[in-house]
Amino acid sequence: MADIASVEVRWSEEPNYEIRLFDEQGRQYGYGKIENHQRVGVWQQGKVKHFFMMGIVVSEELYNAGPDDLDPREILKTENTQLRASLMKKIGPERLLKKLPFVACDADGENQLLKANVSRIFTPDNQSMEQLRVRNRLDEQIAIVVLKCPSTGQLYYLRVPPRLKKVEHARQWLCGVDIEGIEEQYIRQRWMMTADGRTQELSPSQQQVMESEIARAKQCQELEFVAEA
Repeated sequence: MADIASVEVRWSEEPNYEIRLFDEQGRQYGYGKIENHQRVGVWQQGKVKHFFMMGIVVSEELYNAGPDDLDPREILKTENTQLRASLMKKIGPERLLKKLPFVACDADGENQLLKANVSRIFTPDNQSMEQLRVRNRLDEQIAIVVLKCPSTGQLYYLRVPPRLKKVEHARQWLCGVDIEGIEEQYIRQRWMMTADGRTQELSPSQQQVMESEIARAKQCQELEFVAEA
């Protein structure tokens, strides 16, 4: 118990619990809280404090930062998915959309697929845009899918390829599904399935149009933005 905030130690298999340490006189000198198996909030042992956001140790300044103190441009560069999600949650979806030129191009309930041009998000400052893109592994455009965990209600902001057009496609891509294959299968089914669910033969002209549509779908790499108000 030299360090109760050690991420190497799991004190219980329960998803939510608290830890309190007392000295021989019954005075509390240690405290910590677990939510969804992750350390959260302030963990204190004696005079030493540790600050956690979704299981990730952060500085006191970052932990206490308000929504308006956070720069979403810097948050998008954050490598750790959990920390990025926690900071995005602190900003909130509404502020995020106001602060960055993202456009919601698809929605499924509270799940959204957001897209924007990198050149409109980041400014070069003392380095070229190309250096910035390479350093942060960014495409010409950036796409973020906002997914709500059905069990915890937590919103996750996850980077996905900008060629994806639907929330469902983004969800499938995150699960390792071949989205191009899904798109092709969808187009073929739309052309070849009748209203009563039977497969029909296509004429040569219909076959040609279908194959052209599949080819266009595979080549479509640019974003299709919803017009901004």
